[in-house]
Order: sequence, then C-alpha cells, then structure tokens
Amino acid sequence: MRQAIYFVVIWTFSWPFAAAFVGSTCGKYFVQGKSKPTSYHHSTTPALWCNRVATREESCTPASYWIAHLEPISDSSDSGNILLGNGIDFPSEDDLAQLPNGQKGGYKVIRQFQVPIVDNSNMTLQSALVLLDPENYPSLTRARKACRKGDVLLHRGPINISSDEKRTSTPESPNITIQSFGSTNQKCQRGRVGDVVFPGDVIAIQGMMGSFKKKRCYPFIQYSRPRFALPVLFEDDYMAIVDKPAGISMYGQRQSKSGSLSRRTIRDMLPYCLTPPKRGTPGQILKRPMAVHRLDTPTSGLLVVAKTKDAMDSLYEQFQQRIVTKTYTAIVNGIPSNCDDKLDLITPENDRHVNWNIVDYPLGGKYAITKWRILRSVRSLNAKDGTLTMVEVQPRTGRYHQIRRHMAWVCRRPLAGDDLYAGALQASKFRRNGLYLCSNGIALDHPYYNTQKGRQIWDEMKKSNRNPMIMNSSSSASDESIIRVTVKKELPKRFGKLMDGEESWEKWCRTKNELSVST
Repeated sequence: MRQAIYFVVIWTFSWPFAAAFVGSTCGKYFVQGKSKPTSYHHSTTPALWCNRVATREESCTPASYWIAHLEPISDSSDSGNILLGNGIDFPSEDDLAQLPNGQKGGYKVIRQFQVPIVDNSNMTLQSALVLLDPENYPSLTRARKACRKGDVLLHRGPINISSDEKRTSTPESPNITIQSFGSTNQKCQRGRVGDVVFPGDVIAIQGMMGSFKKKRCYPFIQYSRPRFALPVLFEDDYMAIVDKPAGISMYGQRQSKSGSLSRRTIRDMLPYCLTPPKRGTPGQILKRPMAVHRLDTPTSGLLVVAKTKDAMDSLYEQFQQRIVTKTYTAIVNGIPSNCDDKLDLITPENDRHVNWNIVDYPLGGKYAITKWRILRSVRSLNAKDGTLTMVEVQPRTGRYHQIRRHMAWVCRRPLAGDDLYAGALQASKFRRNGLYLCSNGIALDHPYYNTQKGRQIWDEMKKSNRNPMIMNSSSSASDESIIRVTVKKELPKRFGKLMDGEESWEKWCRTKNELSVST
C-alpha cells in the first residue's frame, strides 16, 4: 500500500516534465522527416514554422482561383440536392482556359502554394498541406488521402516566370502564372505520402474540371469514373433522361466484396455522362444531377434526372400526382390469370380500342393499380402452361416492386428471371439469365417550358426552329398547350432472343416428335 502511494505521488509531479521532453523530441525528428507524429499539434517546431510562414505572406499565399470556393463532389457528398448559391455558376470555357493543366486528362490546377524559404524547415508533403491549406486539409489523414488519390502535384523549385508565359489577373490573386503541370513539365511529379518538400517548391492541387471523352461533364469530381456505359437519350439545361443498364444499382451497395467503397452506381456515373447547365440557367442549379425516381437493380430502362432545384420539385410533383406515364415491357412465365377486370381504352397512337387488364390489389397497406396487355405469346417447353408471354405494363401507382409482385401474387405468373417472387413457379432455365423487365417509354411535362417565363422562351425557340427534337406539344382537357417530353427506346436484344429461341426450340422438338411417330 505504501509503495502504491509513493508511485502515485511521484507520477503526479513528474508527468508534465516527461510530456514536455517527449514533445520537444518528436518536434525535432518531425522536422527532419525521421518520425511522423499522429498530430502536428504535439510538436513545437511546426508551430514555429507556422509563425514564420505567417510573416512571409508574399511567399506562401496560395494562388486560389475563384472556382476553388466550390466544394468538390466526393463520396461524402449529400444525395444531390446541393445548390450553387450566391450566384455562382459552373466555370465556362474561358474560365477553364485560364487554369494550368494537370497531369490527368480533364484535370486543372485549382490551387497552388509555394513553400516559404525558412532555414532548416524541410517537412513531409502531407505536413506542409496541413500547414499551408488548413481549411481543405484540417488533418494529416485528409492530406494523405489526397496524395493517394493523385490530387497533389509537387513542382521541384520555384516557377520561373518568362516573357513567353501567359498571365491572368483576378480580383483575389493577381498575376497568376499559367504554366502547365502536365507530363511535359519534367520538374513536376505526383506528390506521394512521405515526400520531403524543400523551400521554394510549389505544391499544386489538381481537380476534375469537366472534360470526359471530349464532352463537358460536371467539374470537381473527386473519384474515378465508374466502368460502365450510361447512354443519354435526352438532355437540356433542366433535366435529362438516361438509359439505365440492368444489374447497376441506383445508390446502394456502397461496400464492395473487398471492403472498399463501390462506385458502380448510377448516382456516381451521372456527373460524368451529363453536361452541366449553362451559366445563367434559372431554377437554382444543383451541384450534381439527381435522379427523381428509382429503378430496381435488375431492371433496365429510362431514368429521369433533374439538373435544377425547380425542375426537381416539378418532377417530384408530377410523379406524386400520377402525371408521368411510364411504360414497361416484361416477359411473363406463362399466361397471366385471375385478372378479370377489363378496361376498354382508345390509344392515342392509332385511335383504336385496346383491351387492357387491370390489377387492383393493395401492397404494403396502400392501394396499387397496374394496367397490362399482351403483346406476343409463343409456345415454350420451359415456361409455365407451355407459353411465354410478352406484356406491356403501365403502373398507375409506384409501389415497391409493384409489377413483380402483382404478376407473381395476383396473376400467379411471375416474370421470367425473377428469383425473389417466383419461388417454385419459376422455370430453372430462366433463373440465371436476369430479370426480363425494361422501362422502354416515358412521357412527362417539361419542368421549365410549361412555366410563364419558360413558355416565352419556348415560343422564341419555336419561331427560330430551335425547339428540341424529342419534345412535342399536346393538348390538355382545358385546351391549353402543354409541352411534353416523350421518350421511347427499343427493347434489349435479349428479350427478342429469348422469345425467338423458345419458339424455335419448341417447333424443332414438335417436328422431331412428329417425324418419329410417322416412322
């Protein structure tokens, strides 16, 4: 007991001196690059280095361009409803021409810092980033991540200004040297974790500034492009309609099999395949495009995307009020039954009566209505009832898995390739070929050209024959002209191959049996 009391007393009076000794030792080795403390606040020399930096503002002031004030699009960004407020727009071609080129295609240098000339102040690259740019790199971890992503460039020695180099002047940073930091510059290299910076070196931060496959895309993207194609079928400054491939999720599956973040999503691909709105576009430009509805991961087809806040609100309201007309095409395993409700409508395409089947069955405690009709039926040896049916579906409501659950639970004939709701009703051959469901048609009101200001612009475009080719004008019940966007796409080839293949195989087997019986 007496020994424990002695230990507590000695430790109480001796720990401040021990902490001071360890701090000064870490600071000494930290400057020489022999040790990497977890935080630069534990060392005394980096603080002294900061004071010296503050006294040399002319040598360490960053060349921050006006676009550097916009936060980049990263994995930690919100779902998309981020506005470019305060009158800030995306950079134009002239603005991009004033930025130095980076080492990657489409990348520009958005900030650069010169290491101040201080005696015996050699530091690691990540430590210099924390001290020179604490707003964007508040910790060593953030600086290391930027180096590993390839966003940091290191130019050995100062930038020599010659008469041949261009200069530009901005209110915030006059006389900025426009010099390429690309592969042609032999003094410039990619900054790596642990690189030692010397007085006079220039640290540059490069960012994606909106150039992919010779097409403008959204700037400030801090992740690599997802490796899949996303065709754009319609696009203007307010909205877009893309063709989502099957097997690609909308937002989920953030963790891959290896444990790292998975960027194989529609949300991450939209900034690469769409063009940002032009400068001065009304409606509060979104920082990144945002999908206004969802499609299941195994479902392919048309997806509506908003580019402005007003367009997003208008499209949301149209989906809630059932103004949007969505058309799906599916292949059903068998002939749908237990759907006796009929609806006789006149289709606007050919003005003839078409018999539609109505499924009115609540899902999840909410009413759900699905309208469908048969397009084609073929005989199949693998399908239920010996028949494979292609149907056209128009859901009146948007419940979770509405088409799949109505066909499987009410009509008792699930979709081909549906492993979730088919159960024992699914043929074994269709379980490994994917879900045969595609959104191949959509019609909606344009979110901007139906407003008062938008109608004036539309009339001017119509007089000059510059109106978009996919839009058409229709009449509502009040005989007022409404600008509608109607997009249709062809079905994937695997739909026709499945129907033709099953029909050919059934005919071949039937012919073979007839020949064997006759002989």
